[in-house]
Amino acid sequence: MKYILLILFAFLITSARAQDLSGYSLELDLYKRGGKLYLKKDSSLVSGTVQSYFKNGRIKSKGTYTFGKKHGLIEEWFDNGQKKSEGQYKEGRKYKSYRKWYQNGAKQEEAIARDVILPGFSSISRWYKNGRVSYLYELGKDKNSVTGWHDNGVLKSKYYEKEITEFVSASEEVLKNLSDEQIAIENGDRGILMRFVKIDGFYQEWYSDGKIKKESNYKFGNAHGSWKEWFPNGQIGAIKFYEDGEEHGVFKYYSKNGKLTFVETYDHGQLISREIH
Repeated sequence: MKYILLILFAFLITSARAQDLSGYSLELDLYKRGGKLYLKKDSSLVSGTVQSYFKNGRIKSKGTYTFGKKHGLIEEWFDNGQKKSEGQYKEGRKYKSYRKWYQNGAKQEEAIARDVILPGFSSISRWYKNGRVSYLYELGKDKNSVTGWHDNGVLKSKYYEKEITEFVSASEEVLKNLSDEQIAIENGDRGILMRFVKIDGFYQEWYSDGKIKKESNYKFGNAHGSWKEWFPNGQIGAIKFYEDGEEHGVFKYYSKNGKLTFVETYDHGQLISREIH
């Protein structure tokens, strides 16, 4: 009787899996080349549902592809059956919402994609395994804000990013892998739009106990203005000045007990003098 039940149980599992395999098996039917999926039998680009499985028979991933690229809902699972991630894709790029979880089921990340022409996100939220927020990115009108926290909930960092968009010419070899809406045209030249993002403005960082660690200033990715750094005991460690990414002005360095140790003077990146105290 037990033997019959075991056979029946195995048959049910096999049947259930066979019903799930309505599309292509990633391990058996396909291979990847240049970021695209191809059919092994004739090397054609895959269009349809693609699935993969763990050795224990549980589903590992499932998603739809169009001409070898992710297009539609893509889902992933851990080997214990817990969902790992899910997100929408359009022609190989993240599109709309994207979510990730830890193996214990706790949220790990949520993001909202901006568009398919210029990859990027309008918002990103991340969490530690203990459920506390670790990271928050928010798209702004002029600048994007980025905030980080320690796993105890104390603020870790706060800064802003500025972005610019530039047209970049591309070869036909590159353009042939893009859709019409991903291709930009400027003065009759075909290419793509690139988004460049850099830290811009005031930057702050804290230790896990809430004490200030660093304050600095940036101008589109370059150090610009005053910089201050502190030791964990709260004592100032350094005071510096920059101009367009170069050391410029008087730099002062201190020991943990507050004693001035040495002073350096710079002129547009060139060291002029150094005094040891």
